[in-house]
Amino acid sequence: MRKQIIFSILLVLGLMSAMAQSSYTLTINVHDNHGKALNGIKVWLQEKQSGEVITKKTNASGDVSFDVPPGEWSVNLTGMLNYEEVSVGEGSSGRASFGLTYNVEEIKKHQAIIDGRKNISLQEEMQTNPNPKLIEGYARVDVQVRNTDNKYLPDVDVALVSLKQKKIFKAKTNRSGTAVFLVPIDDFYSIDAGEAKDLTNTGDIVRVGIYTLKVRYEPTVITEEIKNDTVRQKITHATKSSSSRTMYDLTIKRSDGSPAANEYVYLDQIHGQYVFMGETDNNGMVSFLLPNDYKYMIHFEFRRDLDVISLMHSRGIGNGQAEFTYMPDPMLEHPEEFIPEPDEYFMISFENFIEKQLPDPTEDLVEVYAEWGSGTVNANSKEAVLQVAFAVGSNVAGHERPPVNLAFVIDRSGSMAGYDRIEALKESIDKFSKKLSREDMVSLITFESEPTMDMRLKKFGNGSTFREKIALIEPGGGTNIYKGLVMGFDELQANYSSERSNVLILLTDGYGSEEPKKVVEMSREYTSEGIDLVTVGVGDYYNSALLSLLSEECGAQMHHAGESKDIYELFEKQLLAVISPVAYDATLEVYYNDMVKLQSLYGYPIASNNNSVAKVEIGDLYAGYQKFTLLHFKLDHPTAKIEKEPITMVLSYTLPDNGKRIEVKQEAYLKWEEETGKYQLIVENHMKRLYAVAILNQSIKVMLEGYALGDYDLVHQTHERAIEQLKELFPDAMDKELSEIVAQMNQYANAIYQAEKNEKH
Repeated sequence: MRKQIIFSILLVLGLMSAMAQSSYTLTINVHDNHGKALNGIKVWLQEKQSGEVITKKTNASGDVSFDVPPGEWSVNLTGMLNYEEVSVGEGSSGRASFGLTYNVEEIKKHQAIIDGRKNISLQEEMQTNPNPKLIEGYARVDVQVRNTDNKYLPDVDVALVSLKQKKIFKAKTNRSGTAVFLVPIDDFYSIDAGEAKDLTNTGDIVRVGIYTLKVRYEPTVITEEIKNDTVRQKITHATKSSSSRTMYDLTIKRSDGSPAANEYVYLDQIHGQYVFMGETDNNGMVSFLLPNDYKYMIHFEFRRDLDVISLMHSRGIGNGQAEFTYMPDPMLEHPEEFIPEPDEYFMISFENFIEKQLPDPTEDLVEVYAEWGSGTVNANSKEAVLQVAFAVGSNVAGHERPPVNLAFVIDRSGSMAGYDRIEALKESIDKFSKKLSREDMVSLITFESEPTMDMRLKKFGNGSTFREKIALIEPGGGTNIYKGLVMGFDELQANYSSERSNVLILLTDGYGSEEPKKVVEMSREYTSEGIDLVTVGVGDYYNSALLSLLSEECGAQMHHAGESKDIYELFEKQLLAVISPVAYDATLEVYYNDMVKLQSLYGYPIASNNNSVAKVEIGDLYAGYQKFTLLHFKLDHPTAKIEKEPITMVLSYTLPDNGKRIEVKQEAYLKWEEETGKYQLIVENHMKRLYAVAILNQSIKVMLEGYALGDYDLVHQTHERAIEQLKELFPDAMDKELSEIVAQMNQYANAIYQAEKNEKH
């Protein structure tokens, strides 16, 4: 079968005013398995928010064209709902066209085969008999392989795949282009040729006999250089699409419409192992021959996660075209111009590095734990580190959660297609939704370049409508956090209830198009009126500065899911708890003495520190919460008396039911030794990781302060000392997460060094 897929997409980002008229044309060609145009087929577009439907029928050429108004539209045919999605923003213009094979049963079978081959281990069986005799229960299948020029192809690997038998039967075509098989009857076989999977199928083979099948197969002819995971291709005028690959031509433009010449383009194979790398010519064009059945994330040298190319529905031989506007991220292109002020740097949270699980309190609501990095000191000891943690009971007796108003604001930009994020998100929210009550009021807003009201705030009921909406989320487009938040806040405000919690959960993996200050100021207006905000940053490139600002300025609960698997755990263990606190206004007081003086506290800002008492404001407590902090003490001429003078921690909080103030006390004693040797500051690896985060936070802060003062010597010394301290903690190697923060510190250092060079020149 031959399927033509031609995309011609014009994306103009941030250049047109909202008052401009939209002009977006979508053309769809509908054909059967043999490429024959289908006349009179009903095709309809449905706008996801308003429900508006535009219906047309294909003409004699199998074509149907739509002038698509602004909105989020799904493409539908009878038996093939939500085949594709089309997003048209206000004032945007463009055109798109694609072809689709209209055979519902074939599509279902093809998808079942793809899914099955991912999940089933198949045993291979080679067949080499050129003329097998028929026997009871078996059929002979002759597969004739020809290319698009109708030439028979010898020496091609052909396979019949049976999910039922969990087997792959393999043979090679002979000189006349025929591969011969003897296979069990009462089965259905998918046919592979060369590297092309599931080109077609045998249909149901139910009788003993000889079956002859003709397969069109175009081999892949390409010169590629593969180094590690990076693929460089030599594309010529003779290079063409094959049965397993699609020739994709990209046109890259700059924001002023001029060609983006001589720019590197990277197509990162999602769920695959390769990154395809190319360079645009003087016209801003670059071509790739891409394997089908994958999605590809588009990156540039100074812009990551721009958008996604999908070849998941590609079968047969197709070609693709797309046009994108490349606007470099200035922070990546000129990092020395974006060195933050010291008070603009947001500390990396301990939350991302906690690997220790505290016991769930059984008697009291909250339990406090204290543990020294090394509990032994002597006369030569100069410092000590104390880990203080507290756990809130996950099952609070007598605490019945009241119904909530809950708005999900979900990033579905193109970058969410990568790294299993959208799949993990869908599954996580689906599981999370089963823990909501019928009386909860729930809304769903998704956003990319523009937000969409997928579901207005309504009673959750059995959750079927909500789960259907979640299942339909597909990524693509830019990231407009501001507009997504406004739509979510407005929906909650319009349905605000003082009798229940009103909570907005924001999940994003990228940077918005608006300044963080504007987003924070807008959010503060809503949170000051009683709407709670919970933020979740996904991956490594989310706007941590923005989410930290929302936490500090708007009281938002901030969370992070570094990888897709973390999304599951986050929804399972934390997000359900934050919609209803079990205690309010928690504070932690630390009492120390003249011999053991508190120098620094990591994990929370210190509200006050005087007269040997430091106070930390914790805020509200939620069921299942576990929090960690590190206290760094300076030892001032310690003696054996240190054993009798503990560090005392007092955690206090207010119960919501009766307003009673509760205190939980814990003491930590150091052990004295007369020996004069040097003790390791921290022994346990978990605490070492947290202390490493503290060192990095403090070092980056001091480096930024040095830069602000023009003291480059301080920057160099602090950077070098931080590296030394980290090597003392981890003499062999650090884990991936810590290494990424070290890389961030090094980026700041390099940016400052570049600024220093610029000043000298």
